[in-house]
Amino acid sequence: MKKDENKNKDKYLYKCESYVDVDEFLKMCKYFPIHSYIPFLIRGFLVNLIVTLFVLLLTRDWYITLLFFIILQIIIAIYCKRAQMDMLRKLYINEKGEKKDIFTRLFYKDYMLSKIDNNVIEFKYDTIKEMIETNTNIYLLIDKTSQVIIIQKENCSSKLIDFLRDKFNTLDKSKSQSHSMINLFLYSLFILTLVTIPIAMHTYDLLSNAKFLGDNPFWVSLLFLIIPLCSIVLGIYYNNKGVTGGIVVCTITFGFIVFFLLLLFSIGLIIP
Repeated sequence: MKKDENKNKDKYLYKCESYVDVDEFLKMCKYFPIHSYIPFLIRGFLVNLIVTLFVLLLTRDWYITLLFFIILQIIIAIYCKRAQMDMLRKLYINEKGEKKDIFTRLFYKDYMLSKIDNNVIEFKYDTIKEMIETNTNIYLLIDKTSQVIIIQKENCSSKLIDFLRDKFNTLDKSKSQSHSMINLFLYSLFILTLVTIPIAMHTYDLLSNAKFLGDNPFWVSLLFLIIPLCSIVLGIYYNNKGVTGGIVVCTITFGFIVFFLLLLFSIGLIIP
């Protein structure tokens, strides 16, 4: 919400300058992958699924289809990364070289103002979903818009940093321990998802010799779909709960990939 700073009756408590350029944006993406090329990669993955299904219907060979899927996904990943860099160049690099967006941050008791040029935007503290503090920066994530406010600690007073820590409870050890346990769980789920396909293939080979299961127990491989499905569902769930980081994105992304590849393997067992 825009607000005229001059009409504000309250005296701000703290003030600092901050900036955003290519390097700062890329640093921010490590903690908030939703702003990186990952969302574009997921969209590309969905397109890849549709195209690969047509290839499977045409070739009826799941080995060729699997190879096609992997090659196309690599091409999509390279394209998405380059597209992000092109976007950043348009935003922060012009004919005069690299440029920075300079912000003035004013902190009040219950809200803050962010000013750039003649534009002033108000952010109430209760709309800020999360604060992440690193050795160099402080990041504030706005709840509804997923906008991230970047603040360089070198431009802040120690009192302002303590104010932000107290305001957003970043020193709450119970929350930190909870996130650590969730990350450990997601790492375990991620590794389990990666080995799902070879385990499913080996299990199928073992049980295909069991006569009581029939000549082609393809349904055995379908049972393993629950593992990548859990990666997708739980990854999205914890992301919505405010757990951020690369492991959340990897768990969701590879959940989709392994789910589709395992589904291809199962279909390949059915198609003669």
